[in-house]
Amino acid sequence: MSGGKACNCPESKKPISERNWIVPGLKCNYSYFGHPKGGWKRSEYSQVKCKSCEATWRTKSDYVFKLKKV
Repeated sequence: MSGGKACNCPESKKPISERNWIVPGLKCNYSYFGHPKGGWKRSEYSQVKCKSCEATWRTKSDYVFKLKKV
């Protein structure tokens, strides 16, 4: 995993398909260091958010394809 604080609540113990996690950004990044500022850029990382504990993190893992996209 890379970036952010990953979920450690009871959701993280459930099977992937049952977790209350969403993917706000699949294989992308919104960076203010590039051009245009804050613009969409392709990335190896996806953003994941737990809707139970509000933890948000970025990961390269393939489990993101099994989660609900926003």
